[in-house]
Amino acid sequence: MGDIFRLKFYARIRKGYKEPLCDHLSQVSDRAARFISTAPISEAKRLSRLTRVMGLTHDFGKYTSFFQSYLLTRQPNDTRSHHSFISALLYAYIAQQRYPQDEEGMVLGFLAIARHHLQLINPQLTLLSSSEKVSWPELLNLDKSGLRTELLACREQFKDLTQMPRYSKVLSEQKLLGLPEVESFLKNVDVLPKLLNDMFKILRKWRNSDEASFSRRYWHTLLLFSALIDADKHASAATSTVSRIKEHNSLIKAVDDYVASKSRGTGTMQNIRDALRQAALRASEHPLNELYPAALSVTAPTGSGKTLAVMAFATRLRKRIANEKGVAPRIIYALPFVNIIEQNYNVIEEALLQLPEYAKNPSGFLLKHHYLTDLAYQKGDEKKSLDEALLLTDSWESEIIVSTFVQLFHTLVGYQNKALKKIHNIAGSIIILDEIQSVPFEYWHLIRFILSTLTGELGCTVLLMTATQPRILPYAKSLVSDEVKDQMFSNLDRTQIEPNLNPITVKEFAKNIAETHDLKQSLLIVVNTIRTAVELYQELKKIQFKEREIKLKGFHELLDEKDFDNNDWSSQPFLVHLSTNITPWQRRKRIEFLNQTLKSDKGNVKPIVISTQVIEAGVDLDFDLVIRDLGPLDSIVQVAGRCNRNGLLGTQKVRIVNLIRENSKKSDARLVYGEILPQETERLLTKSFSENEIYSLVEMYFEGVENRGSQKKSKDLLKAIKNLNFYDSSLINSKGLDTISKFRLIDETNSEPVFIELNPRAKRLKRLLETSLYHLKRLPFNDPKQGKLRFKVKSLFRRLGAFTITPTWHRLSKNLPPGNKIFEEYFYVTYGDVIAKYPAYYDMETGFKWESETLIF
Repeated sequence: MGDIFRLKFYARIRKGYKEPLCDHLSQVSDRAARFISTAPISEAKRLSRLTRVMGLTHDFGKYTSFFQSYLLTRQPNDTRSHHSFISALLYAYIAQQRYPQDEEGMVLGFLAIARHHLQLINPQLTLLSSSEKVSWPELLNLDKSGLRTELLACREQFKDLTQMPRYSKVLSEQKLLGLPEVESFLKNVDVLPKLLNDMFKILRKWRNSDEASFSRRYWHTLLLFSALIDADKHASAATSTVSRIKEHNSLIKAVDDYVASKSRGTGTMQNIRDALRQAALRASEHPLNELYPAALSVTAPTGSGKTLAVMAFATRLRKRIANEKGVAPRIIYALPFVNIIEQNYNVIEEALLQLPEYAKNPSGFLLKHHYLTDLAYQKGDEKKSLDEALLLTDSWESEIIVSTFVQLFHTLVGYQNKALKKIHNIAGSIIILDEIQSVPFEYWHLIRFILSTLTGELGCTVLLMTATQPRILPYAKSLVSDEVKDQMFSNLDRTQIEPNLNPITVKEFAKNIAETHDLKQSLLIVVNTIRTAVELYQELKKIQFKEREIKLKGFHELLDEKDFDNNDWSSQPFLVHLSTNITPWQRRKRIEFLNQTLKSDKGNVKPIVISTQVIEAGVDLDFDLVIRDLGPLDSIVQVAGRCNRNGLLGTQKVRIVNLIRENSKKSDARLVYGEILPQETERLLTKSFSENEIYSLVEMYFEGVENRGSQKKSKDLLKAIKNLNFYDSSLINSKGLDTISKFRLIDETNSEPVFIELNPRAKRLKRLLETSLYHLKRLPFNDPKQGKLRFKVKSLFRRLGAFTITPTWHRLSKNLPPGNKIFEEYFYVTYGDVIAKYPAYYDMETGFKWESETLIF
């Protein structure tokens, strides 16, 4: 008996503290069940019951001597120290006995536990088909090598767990946790193949299920997985629970006061902003069952204050839901691009800064999350440690989250552990999708399925917001009545779209600009490829502008940031390049600079900006004139929204041109967008259109695109969702089957990271990262400093993103920079090359240097 009392089981050892395994299982079970039980979904009670059992069983395999030895010595061990698979089998065994009618709960819980330290995969890879039904001696012949390895390890783990005194102590602890079934489970190792075969048969039955059934299973898989892994990570890191903020009236008042302080007086655009806001406020008083959960939309002109109008609506809806349903939903504000997050985040933060409570808990109120976000989570004077900040940020533990489409949609159509842990916090939320037209049309059917079932299965309200509403959710209820909408659009006269679609080369176009453009007016030129943007930039720098007999100066950030902030560019004509060919830090600085310069009354010249599509959606810049290379009609309308934004210049021209390559009859538009989108645009742009006419054309355009465009990508991914085929490299390679892992909202095929040592800040960051990686590689495997240093490295890599570009390998290989011995996955352009008179790899004005070739964005 003395041996039993001396025997201890630990979940982990952290900073010298040995966490009892029994305590960890109980804590994860309670936390995961609470995540589900508080979600406003129809089956919360059932799923919470399942999640509680999942939490109690998810680390059962840690009771083996193999894992306990690994934990104490940190010496690499064999597969017998793995704990997830045997834990998943225990859950399936208990679920089958307790809930025999709930086949879905059995299979989905098994999959979640089996993969709770990894990414989700095709469930069939972890199960046994009828043809694979084997006895233990035949396991060595099993085709699925991963499953064979786990099953062989399980057999050894069963032997280990049934040895005295371990067996008695395990049963004692499991009975205290409320799992008496463990005794019969450990006595019957032969039940394992049958369990795996039973679950395989259940999967086969699901193949012919209807859409409602497979959509429910998909969301329940993600929800169970999310609750388990997030609870496990929080418990493992010993992070405290973040209390929800219950201030409702103060949030509403903060937004209202901010809107009042930003009133721009009278005029057409101010009248439109007022009309939109009043429509949003009226909509917030509609019956709650029409607003939550629901699919909603706001279609309003560019520059009409959609962000603040929708935030006023969302904060009021949040209060109503809290009062009537007892739970306050999070507000998730998602945008298509990183470069426009800052300005929207800043607007919301400026509103919240009026709240005394905000300073006490800024991250609890508002969180910014994208791949460049610094890891910082603050409550009062306390800044959370890096590991806590990472957990809380990645889990979206805040009331208002501002993030990107990539972060959101790669969670909703997801398979990766890190992305999926926020699903349970998305459940029941108010999701605002700004500039939804940015979603590629080949994904419309997929996103339609995701958003429509999200409202039904996870109880969310989804609000699509744009000036050009695509046919993604055609049945969405508009917050703005047709009468108000027609009035807003009919009063617009800021721009006149003038198409001239006769082909023109870059040189001819540059010459035309130099001969006709008045340098007293700011000009935005948006083209379709980086190559064209660089060529046009260089041509305009060479040409003498006849009006003043001067040449334009190329703009770049001064290396000393103080000089950059203080320098006055308003007295000299200059060009600005914007594209992903320059670092995100430069794009942000240039947008900040342009925002300041375009609003300034100083000087007698204005900038000319040559940009790719990165400026189209959401960037709050206001130019006197705009020229757009032929592209999708909705893109043209978005770019037109950067012209005469406040309607103070009468009616300004937005020219549409058709740029082609030298000695080529094919336009840039067709090289980038294919045939359908440019053809639909050309079909409709047969003459000049005033702004109040163009929006009616957009509906015709989207209808034509949907009728002609292929939805094969969507259909293949929907098939993968139906079969819960998350990831399976063997199937991808041998059978060509699609998996959820193939979803890419932004195509980054064969791109490679290149770190640009742009300025002293980038130099310091590189030195910090090199030093941290150097020490990390030399720490012993079991050194307690490993964890803290890993989180520091992760934080530094995030910060490195501000100075990193990701060109395609095809382009990069033509002018390959050297690598870095410390962080080997990055190519590296040195500070010396950047500041050289004739840089080899990186031009401060136009970015990465390469031989001429086509490249979009």
